[in-house]
Amino acid sequence: MSKVMFLKSQAKIMENLFQIRQFQHLTLKLLVMLFLAFPIVGFSQNSKIQNTEDFFKSVQKSEVSKNKSTNSIKSLIKDLHPSIYVDNGRVNTYGKNPIVLFVDANSILKLKGLSLESNQIEVVTIKINQKSDLIHLMNLDVFQQFPSIKVIHFSVGFDCSAETLSNNVRIENANYTLLYSIEKPS
Repeated sequence: MSKVMFLKSQAKIMENLFQIRQFQHLTLKLLVMLFLAFPIVGFSQNSKIQNTEDFFKSVQKSEVSKNKSTNSIKSLIKDLHPSIYVDNGRVNTYGKNPIVLFVDANSILKLKGLSLESNQIEVVTIKINQKSDLIHLMNLDVFQQFPSIKVIHFSVGFDCSAETLSNNVRIENANYTLLYSIEKPS
C-alpha cells in the first residue's frame, strides 16, 4: 500500500514539475517576444510624419486657433527668417536671433558638438538630398537641446513616402509636428 501511495505521490510531483516547466517555457516565450518588440516600441514615435501640404489642408478645416498656429508654421517653413545653416558640419548664421535651423541629414549627429543659438529655434528643416542620405538611422533626439522647437520638417530631394522616412527616423520624444515635402531640384 505504501508503494502505491509512493508511486501516486511521485506521479503527482512529476505532473507538478511538468506544469512548472510549461509555465517557465511560456514565460520565457513572452519575455523573448517582449524583447523583440521593445526596439520597435523604442523607435516608434507618438506622432507620425505627415506631408506638409496635407497637414496644412487638414488644419485649415479645423478651428481658428489651430489655423493661426498653422499659418505661423507655414511661414517658418516657406518664408525667409533669421536662420542657422549647418551643412557638412559648417555653421553659417543669417540674421539676429535665428528661429529656423537648416541642417543636412549628414550633419545631424554633429549638432551636439556645435555651439548654436538654440533657445529660439522653432523649426528645423532637415535637407535630405539623395536616397543614400537615408542609409543611416536619423536620431532626432539631438533636437532636445532646442527647447522651442515646434516642427521638424524634412525637405526631400527625391520621391519618398512618409513610411520610408518613418523607417529611417528614431525619435523618443515626439513633442514636435513632423512634416515632409518633396522638393526636387529643377
